Amino acid sequence: MVKTSSKIASGSWLISQLVFHTNYIFFDNGVAYSGYRLLFPTVDGSSCCMQIAEVEFLGVQLPGDATQPGDAIIATSGNSPGSEGVGNAIDNADTKYLNFDINNTGFTVTPSVGLTEIIGMSLKSANDAPDRDPMTYLLEGSYDGENFTEISSGDVADFPTRFHTNYIFFDNSTPYLTYRLIFPTVDNSSCCMQIAEVELFPRPGGSCADYNVVPGGLITQQPADTPVLAGSTAAINVIPSGPWNVQWLKKAPGEDAFVEVDGAPVLLEVKTLLLTWMEPSSKPAFPPLIVMLSFLKKSP
Repeated sequence: MVKTSSKIASGSWLISQLVFHTNYIFFDNGVAYSGYRLLFPTVDGSSCCMQIAEVEFLGVQLPGDATQPGDAIIATSGNSPGSEGVGNAIDNADTKYLNFDINNTGFTVTPSVGLTEIIGMSLKSANDAPDRDPMTYLLEGSYDGENFTEISSGDVADFPTRFHTNYIFFDNSTPYLTYRLIFPTVDNSSCCMQIAEVELFPRPGGSCADYNVVPGGLITQQPADTPVLAGSTAAINVIPSGPWNVQWLKKAPGEDAFVEVDGAPVLLEVKTLLLTWMEPSSKPAFPPLIVMLSFLKKSP
């Protein structure tokens, strides 16, 4: 498998005479990657070596998969075994979708989250013969499920092992409601096409203005009660199941209505809310706030 890389940024940095001093370098980058390579071409005149105490990559984590098990999905044909139908392609498990049509197989899916800008996807190889693996792909988007526009197309990298995941990222700034993914060719199989799992990655970020509440059940890890001492900060964590924009709400004991937490993050990639209980007391303060996380999605 040929590995390729693209340059993101390069340059020089300020030299500090202080031990364990931290320099920050910022640059523009609108492309997502699954791996990064950092090289230091030169050092400050040393004939010995290069040394660095710590490196941090500061950025935005991509949201999770835009699709969920149960989303409306239609195969290019019904030429599949009963237990290896198209729903397996988005069931978040190591099952597989197999289609005996071999070439130009795939599916059309309408994510229940609504309008999204898909900027990448992952493909996981299935358990059987590798000659069934997709070799090329075509991803298209649509508003009505009938008229489609190409988003991205190209080659699929070889899968080195079974149940290996390949990542593909591309430029796209157009949101769609429905996506069609076609695999025009496979790796010389005379049998079929197979794929274990497909994920579609939406662009992160967004505003919570004009959003609608999505029904519950979209959190894979619920926040837990977090006792803290007076003046301490409690970290309340959740793991969303999809690419939701979120808003934290709070309700104090005895109150009827929830209110928004001022300044609380509303983007998917921020999954932790920090709250400080300032009651002037030395006794442990069991969460004075009942905190609820509401999932919000952008209106089409």
